[in-house]
Amino acid sequence: MRRNFKSYLIDPHYRAGRPELIDLSRVTSSDVDIGGVMMIFNKANAQDFGQNSGTLPFILAPDEKSYGHSRQFQSLADTRGGVQIHISDSEAAALAVLDRPETDLESFLTGQSDCKPK
Repeated sequence: MRRNFKSYLIDPHYRAGRPELIDLSRVTSSDVDIGGVMMIFNKANAQDFGQNSGTLPFILAPDEKSYGHSRQFQSLADTRGGVQIHISDSEAAALAVLDRPETDLESFLTGQSDCKPK
């Protein structure tokens, strides 16, 4: 997760405050503890400094383990401000919150010119 976050911050498409979809459907383990989560919040909030737009991650957490992990992340975010976490348990619900017409991630990713579904 830490490696992915570093890549995320240097992504040329990254913009502070943009809505994002985080798919945890294939995650089997995590290397982030409370200190790691706080580091992520601090960096995400620093990207937003003075803009008040907030980072808007929408997490797809389809199973009990990923949902529990997401709730911990959301609870910590609620105490920090800036990052506003939303959790969905289905692809269709996550995409609907993002105002996307697709009902599954494969259809969504197929329509993106710079992303190919795996």
